[in-house]
Amino acid sequence: MSIEKCNDLYLLTKMDGVAKSRQQKGILFMKYSAKRIFLFALPLLIIGFFSCTGVAGEQATVKWYSYTDGIEKMQSGGKTGFLYFYTDWCTFCKKMDEETFSMKNISDYLNANFIPIRVNAEEQRNLARQYGANQYPSNLFLSPDAEVIAGRPGFIPEEQMIGILEYIHTESFETMTFGEFLEER
Repeated sequence: MSIEKCNDLYLLTKMDGVAKSRQQKGILFMKYSAKRIFLFALPLLIIGFFSCTGVAGEQATVKWYSYTDGIEKMQSGGKTGFLYFYTDWCTFCKKMDEETFSMKNISDYLNANFIPIRVNAEEQRNLARQYGANQYPSNLFLSPDAEVIAGRPGFIPEEQMIGILEYIHTESFETMTFGEFLEER
């Protein structure tokens, strides 16, 4: 009986060893699997991060001013202002942010030649009323003394926006229509 007990004990110890070795193999398998997953996923995460943040390419950003800061900067610097009224719920405002203002040629031209002012019309209703902004987006150009030069409500695609910016910046609006300006351009 002692032999059987010894054999049983031996079998249990051996079974316990098998179980331990399987458990250790499982841990090793998990370590290698996790390592493979990590090595596979890491490049994808890096690529995804950089493509979302714009680090992979040049990120175009307009340097927006608040209304008060923008008007002060316009008056002190003698620059023309671009006043942009938007709302958080406006689909075409979001489209303009994504498809127009995010373009490098637009943001560079705006930043170099205008004082870009961004106003949430929902938060500053009186200001929107003062400028007659009742459609969104609303795009206005202001002289250095804050008088409205011209305005255009609605979404403006990139190709059209660059023409409008050049038309206002070169002060061509004083001598010709926008159509004439585009023909000469």
